[in-house]
Amino acid sequence: MNANNSILEIINLINNNHLDRALDFINNKKDIKQKNIILNLKGVIYFKKKNYKLAKESFLESIKNNENFLDPYKNLYLLNLNHQNFNEAINYAKKITQLEENHKPESFFKLAHAYEMNGNLNEAIKYYEYSYKIGFEDKKLLYNNLGNIYLKLDKLDRSEDYFLKALNLDKNNKIITNNLLRNYLRARNYGKVEIYIKKAELLDKENEELKFNRALYLIAKNKFNEAILILKELISVKKNILAITSLAYLYLRLSRINEARLLIDKFLIMYPDNCELKFFKGIMLLNTGEFEEGWELYEFRKSNLNKIYNNINEWKGENLSQKNILIYNEQGLGDALQFSKYVIGLSKKSKEVDLIINDKLYPIFNKKLNNINILKKEDIINKKYDFKISLGSLNKFFYNKISSNKDNLINFNKSIFEEWRNKIDQNKTNIGLVWSSNFLGSRATYRSIELKKFSKIVSLNANFYCLQNEIWQRDKIFFNNSKIINYGNFNFEEISAIISNLDLVISIDTSLLHLSCLLNKETWGLLAAFCDWRWGSFYNYNKYETLKLFRQTKIDDWDDVLNKVESDLLIKINKKLDKLENKDKYPIRS
Repeated sequence: MNANNSILEIINLINNNHLDRALDFINNKKDIKQKNIILNLKGVIYFKKKNYKLAKESFLESIKNNENFLDPYKNLYLLNLNHQNFNEAINYAKKITQLEENHKPESFFKLAHAYEMNGNLNEAIKYYEYSYKIGFEDKKLLYNNLGNIYLKLDKLDRSEDYFLKALNLDKNNKIITNNLLRNYLRARNYGKVEIYIKKAELLDKENEELKFNRALYLIAKNKFNEAILILKELISVKKNILAITSLAYLYLRLSRINEARLLIDKFLIMYPDNCELKFFKGIMLLNTGEFEEGWELYEFRKSNLNKIYNNINEWKGENLSQKNILIYNEQGLGDALQFSKYVIGLSKKSKEVDLIINDKLYPIFNKKLNNINILKKEDIINKKYDFKISLGSLNKFFYNKISSNKDNLINFNKSIFEEWRNKIDQNKTNIGLVWSSNFLGSRATYRSIELKKFSKIVSLNANFYCLQNEIWQRDKIFFNNSKIINYGNFNFEEISAIISNLDLVISIDTSLLHLSCLLNKETWGLLAAFCDWRWGSFYNYNKYETLKLFRQTKIDDWDDVLNKVESDLLIKINKKLDKLENKDKYPIRS
């Protein structure tokens, strides 16, 4: 049997799943000259036998034997994708595109997919679009993937457009139908949600994705018991992780805390390595003050798992007296503001500390304070560091160290402050107002209040200023007919100066609440019945001196909160009016 026939025989055995015979054939045939091909086939056998270690070794040996042979690179791409080693999958996909003589759209599609799975969404879009440009044939798959990416990026119009294009190519595709349904759920377009639930039911009423989408819709409509039944069904039949965490979160919202903990603990026994379950338990523990295990599990948050600056060692508490350290924030603006004070504590242990801050916040941070430098990403390209740590991970080292919120990194721009001092009418009480978060923000529906509910408050004898930069559609008519002055389009530097000239800021749980507190402005925070873990036991160690909290006593019911705000605000307004009226009678003496 010649060499080509031997290789064909091995391939035939592999295709017919006679893996042991194929391996024996290879081991007994010592005279086949195409060693790179044989090593690659040996890797395929081990791959199919799920012996991934030996598979990888064989593929790498094949490459070592002939570095221009494409097949082992393709197999290593699949192996790393299968094991969620997405950075490695990206590297092998790149190598494939470099080795191919002609640009093949399928290879660039694979590169795009690896980038998507790794969370590099803009790179994924670039290579999906390039694969389309050079002739990728499966347009339905391409459109669906782009729709999913734009959904993750909260670009819902583009997401909808791609899903509709995909659906136009296959009107009965249940996966794409349910993806489009997810888009409408995200946009809270409940009219379209109802239409596509019916369409999805006609295609497959038992579809797991449809059932989960229906549960989310029922939660949005406050039909909690019906949603719980569906989520329990998904959990019992499929052990759906997303259904588990969604049900646990719903239990927490309903103050059924023990049920949430039992549910998560039960499935952590079954799936002890699942990061989502670990993280969920972590935030529950942080909320109740069980910090030691809570901080450990908090490290499994998604934003932290996609490690960045991989060439720098992670700081785990080592001595820093002669070391420099890089701190970066992988979470939101509110986290950057709230947790930035811990950098001051760390600086007392370090030689030098560099903090990379979001571009939006950069202008309001003190650029140099002792051995602390506030930088942008591009500023550190050529710098060397001994250690790195994310701002969220820094919490566990300093959360219980008593410090004043007056000690922070916020920079007070006196000239902009003076400009706004002359613009704001000081003859009335001046109140900044933040009633809703970003429409597509995390849990926006639970920590946003319909503006018309403030009708009694904004009718009081005071000046009200909108500080948020987005007005939801439901609020626009009331907002446009109100006396609220819109300052929400200014950047953080201007907003900081505006806040500093107000008497009070009233805000739901957003970054502006944290900013107001860090500026030592009197702030009233409006919190949902079940709110973020940062307002649980953690807050006992991290109180804002100027913050007064108003918490819901009943789920989704803001009436009691706003009635209390109105009552307290009336007292505050009248005190200022009395003070202004008596100013001339009792002049302030020097």
